[in-house]
This record gives sequence, structure tokens and C-alpha cells, in this order.
Amino acid sequence: MNKLLVASLLLGFATAAVAEDPGDLAKKIINEPGDPHVDGAKASLRDDPAVHYERALELAQRVGSPSEIAWSQGLLAMALPARGADHLDRALEEAQLALDNSRASGCAFPMTNSSCS
Repeated sequence: MNKLLVASLLLGFATAAVAEDPGDLAKKIINEPGDPHVDGAKASLRDDPAVHYERALELAQRVGSPSEIAWSQGLLAMALPARGADHLDRALEEAQLALDNSRASGCAFPMTNSSCS
């Protein structure tokens, strides 16, 4: 008797799942592309490439060549102004360091020249 009850319940759930409208199912998905929202939290999105370039510079300073350090500093210098006017002084400092390191290494673009060290 229990097997019959379990089988009928499973069949009922399977039928309900098949009969459900696909549009209703899409509305239950949190990250539906047509309706982006977050329930119960404040959402903020910020695209800040400087964060990635800071990590790249740290890695280049640990294990990279002088030209790779110059390259990373140059990328960081170009990304910092996107953070706002209060980061312009640091951007200028990073750009000057990139120029100095580039001149010292003799190579400005290590990614495009295999003779760069």
C-alpha cells in the first residue's frame, strides 16, 4: 500500500512539473537576463580596471622583468583617472615611474618585442 501511495505522489509531482508553464519557471530564476534585480540587498556594480592592474603590478614587481614592471605601471597609470579626480596625482606618479622603468629597461612594450628583457 505504501508503494502505491509513493508512486501516485511521484506521478502527481512529475505531472505538475511537466504542466508548469516555462514562462513561470523563468520568473522564478533569480538571474533572469530580462529582469535583473536583487531581493533583500543593495546591489552596486563598479567596473574598476585599476584593481586588476594594481595586482598585475604587484606580481610584476615580484617576478617580472623591468620591462614588464614598466608595462604594468603604464596600464595602471591609464586606469587610475577612471576612479576620479582625486587619483590623478597617483596616475601621474605611476606614469612617470613607467617612463623611467621603460627607459632603464630599454623596452617600452615587452608584449610585442621578443628582445625585451
